[in-house]
Amino acid sequence: MLLIDDLQIDLSYWSGEDENRLKTLKLLLAGYSNNCIAKELNFSLKNIESIIAKLFRRCGIITRSSQSYLINPRAKLLSGGICKDWVKYNAEDKPRNRELLSRNQYLTLVLCAAGCSNKAIADFLCISSKTVESRLNSLFNQFSVNTQCDKQVNPRIRLIVSSLRQKVLTPYAIKVASEILNPEKWTEIVKNREKIKETFLILQFEQSKPYMIQPEASLGQLIDKVHSVQTPAYSASYYQTGSAQTPNIQTNNSYSAVPPQTGQQLSSQKWG
Repeated sequence: MLLIDDLQIDLSYWSGEDENRLKTLKLLLAGYSNNCIAKELNFSLKNIESIIAKLFRRCGIITRSSQSYLINPRAKLLSGGICKDWVKYNAEDKPRNRELLSRNQYLTLVLCAAGCSNKAIADFLCISSKTVESRLNSLFNQFSVNTQCDKQVNPRIRLIVSSLRQKVLTPYAIKVASEILNPEKWTEIVKNREKIKETFLILQFEQSKPYMIQPEASLGQLIDKVHSVQTPAYSASYYQTGSAQTPNIQTNNSYSAVPPQTGQQLSSQKWG
């Protein structure tokens, strides 16, 4: 079970909020379910749901709109806090090996962390909702999120938090994904999905960076801006090993990048 001490919230962003809302917010962002929060605070479930709805409104998360089916409100609340730097999680000393996730698993994870609903993930990846559920269940198992026995946790929030703490996802990756995946531009996003996927896969080898992407007039400009940030950070050359091409990433001093071990072959199965 995740400890509350691993979570840091900048309360200056939440000035004026009462104590019960702040307690609810902290338990929610620590990955606890509504039932668990209600039991912990000795409130009714309806009271907790009402408090959470007010937290959503405070953060500008509209749960009833033409685009609301594209977002998961709780995940959107978490990603919004990361983007605005009022929520942080203490990272573990030993980061998880990112190569343990396949290409498809990583794309599903980063979409989930950006606040996308199962429907949005399915649309973006051109798969069925059942396949999304299957991939999420696989991620739950890999990150030891027990959805069957432990009813005290919110599995999606716990998955995102665990991936952040184990450095599989970075705050920078979530910021970029959240900026690009604007529900109001969903038609344009789906149209440019292949280029966006490339951007997200670049983020798989990123460490945290202070650069925060600002909204652009068009999605194409935003994606180009993302790629322009990556260009000076490293150069990728490819060499042939057997039948597979492997990226050989050279880093400079712009920031700390952690790609797979240079010279190590990435199997087609991992990236398929």
